[in-house]
Amino acid sequence: MTKNSLALSLMSGNHTSKPSCKSYFLDTCIYINYGLSFDPFNTECTCFFNSNHKKYTSKSVVNEIEKFKSFMSRISRDLSLALTRNKCRTVVKHPFSVFRGYYDNQESVIVNVLAIINTNKAEEMISKYRAFKRLTLEQIDVALSKTEDSQIPASVDTKFIEHIRYIGNDADAQIIADAAIWASNFSIRHFCTSDKKHILQNKVALMRDINNHYGHNCLGFVHVKDVQSYNK
Repeated sequence: MTKNSLALSLMSGNHTSKPSCKSYFLDTCIYINYGLSFDPFNTECTCFFNSNHKKYTSKSVVNEIEKFKSFMSRISRDLSLALTRNKCRTVVKHPFSVFRGYYDNQESVIVNVLAIINTNKAEEMISKYRAFKRLTLEQIDVALSKTEDSQIPASVDTKFIEHIRYIGNDADAQIIADAAIWASNFSIRHFCTSDKKHILQNKVALMRDINNHYGHNCLGFVHVKDVQSYNK
């Protein structure tokens, strides 16, 4: 390509250079989306973790991931107990007569897991769950290994955390507070999530409150499906 043709190509916008990578603070759900093969955003998260974008998260998120791992272990215990008292098809068709005391979002995971491991043999069902659990947690660990820094300190700005509790989830309020302080280190920073209920539907108010509390420290909120990823 000649210098003139290159210049014309650049002027017309028809160049092939890759966009510069961006820095993202990741919500807990992004790691779980990546780990759960049946998750509706698993494909988008796989693309994102394979991208050149810089990924960060905090100790608060890592703590939430540990709670998810405990939840997966609890399923294992409850499944084993349920299958000693019920037929496999009963556990699959009427899961919440045996799986009790779970949150709504946890119940949806249980339903999807049971669909994957469904079989007429209890031992095989338990074995399939153990394999599914192992793969899921391994994938989450892979995602953490692709994170530049997963040990960003938890925010102790209780005034700000209390102020944004209108989002309806205390754990999310803590994580957003962590991200708001982290964002001060970057000129371009984004909070990546798939949580519409607590975070994305409140993103305008959150951006306003972050700016008001921390000055011109605008943290953008983006759904993982809207991240423009690219591979190395």
